[in-house]
Amino acid sequence: MGGGANIAFTDSLVLDLGYSSALAGAGNPSVGVFDTTTPQGIIAQLNFVPDGPFNAAVTYMRNTTASSGLASGVSTFAGLASYDFGSFVVGGHIAYQTFTGGNDFSWTAGGGINDLFLEGTQLGANGGQLPRLAGTSNPWIVEGYYEMPLNKFLTITPALIAGDAQQTGDSSGFWGVIRTTFRF
Repeated sequence: MGGGANIAFTDSLVLDLGYSSALAGAGNPSVGVFDTTTPQGIIAQLNFVPDGPFNAAVTYMRNTTASSGLASGVSTFAGLASYDFGSFVVGGHIAYQTFTGGNDFSWTAGGGINDLFLEGTQLGANGGQLPRLAGTSNPWIVEGYYEMPLNKFLTITPALIAGDAQQTGDSSGFWGVIRTTFRF
């Protein structure tokens, strides 16, 4: 349970705010969604989205675990940026996390070629070093995809993904997926 708000300072500068509680009021119904004995998450993201080719955002997220309250959990500070050159686009993110017992740095980067073979399509690739679990190394992932809009409401994206979760056992692999996106 939770909620969010968007505050537009200008057409190009928007602040997104969000809050969620996994088991709102389960520990103490009189507290409701602000019950600090259940997992919670907050997010604040300031977006810079002008009419030009460059977009950027800075983000802060805070997630807590059950029975921990707001004093412990994971804090994430991130920056995101993309640049659309018209026929191709590049972008990525960096993030720094702090949590009990350590901290972490992660990143992703990628690019795509627009309108390759058919109008409205995108052939792209992205990859990076993902956030790690405590006591493990950072997992990595690489993805190649081809996004194809079937109409203004439906997009199909076949993709090939390789990665290593950096866990014990057989955690690396190569997968094929098909994503379906519905727009309303």
